[in-house]
Amino acid sequence: MKKAEIGEQRLLFVTTTLRRLLADEHFRTLLRAEGIDDMPKVLTDRSSGDSRP
Repeated sequence: MKKAEIGEQRLLFVTTTLRRLLADEHFRTLLRAEGIDDMPKVLTDRSSGDSRP
């Protein structure tokens, strides 16, 4: 049970951080400059608010 809670907290942290980074225009510009213009669907879903597994 404790491991599941820790995993959930870490996932929430990563998701929140990703949302904040993607909201930053400078970060998005950096991604484009490095040729990173897509990400795995699961990350896209989570960063847009879709929390389904």
